[in-house]
Amino acid sequence: NFVPPKTLAQQGMLCVHRLREGLKEERTACINRIRGLLAEFGVVLPQKPAVLRQHLNDTLEDASNDIAGMARLVLQRAQEHWRELEVHIQWCDERIAAHQKDDEQVQRAVELKGVGPITASAMVATVGDFKQFKNGAQFGAWLGLTPKQNSSGGKTSLGSITKRGSSYLRTLLIQGAKVAVLTSKHNDDPISQWVQRLRERCGWQKAVVALANKNARILWAVMTGNKRYELIMQRPTYWSDARDSVIVGTHGNVRHEVSFLARREIEDALNWSDRQQASSISVLWALLVPRGMNGALLSGSYLGPHHVQQARL
Repeated sequence: NFVPPKTLAQQGMLCVHRLREGLKEERTACINRIRGLLAEFGVVLPQKPAVLRQHLNDTLEDASNDIAGMARLVLQRAQEHWRELEVHIQWCDERIAAHQKDDEQVQRAVELKGVGPITASAMVATVGDFKQFKNGAQFGAWLGLTPKQNSSGGKTSLGSITKRGSSYLRTLLIQGAKVAVLTSKHNDDPISQWVQRLRERCGWQKAVVALANKNARILWAVMTGNKRYELIMQRPTYWSDARDSVIVGTHGNVRHEVSFLARREIEDALNWSDRQQASSISVLWALLVPRGMNGALLSGSYLGPHHVQQARL
């Protein structure tokens, strides 16, 4: 397929991201170099960079340790280099913050849970026109967040994710998803609740990749639909936290009054975030108990948010 060329603004912003990643690698190497030089003289500090920064000056000024004079000069040079790298990284962060302030797409993308300014800026600068993808699933596959297919003879067998596409974008999405998964138990929004249930069922690593893939799909919907994330994730009127609730809606000219069996089944059957791209939601009527419908289960029906009239306990 034809890949749209990047604009000069996109290429310039990607240069900032590449420079920042290179500076981060240099900073890590510089910190490890300082730690290794100190270990040569029996000075071992905790591995956190903040702790090393806090104690490095006192260690160099302490005349009671066995650090040689020339080694102290070398460590001072390495410390100055570390500070210079921090200044350069801060400059890159300022450019990314300016990109967020000036670009409406970045502002919309950063509203997603698990997507920060760096991820949003890199995504917009790399992709540009999100309409080049037919749907969110294709966008997630382009990022390498979908599982490999090893199916044969009608038996579906899914492997690990393909890891195709940009490793930088995929890494940013997964790192942001890790934070969202680890903090999901403290939030009550639909995404956090879905992630928490998935984490309990499948483990936190699979939940992280699943959330990264979901964020990619939501991001495609946000960008192609020119909508804000809050509007897309707004709960439909038939969503209820009650375990047994009644909902009244219409499908065509038929009035349906059904009772949800349980909240978990509601969320599994009506996972709004998975179907925000669809014009209506396919309801799994096998999970629903009709009332006043001659006791017959319905099948193949659709109930969209525009069909719902009211919901009551």
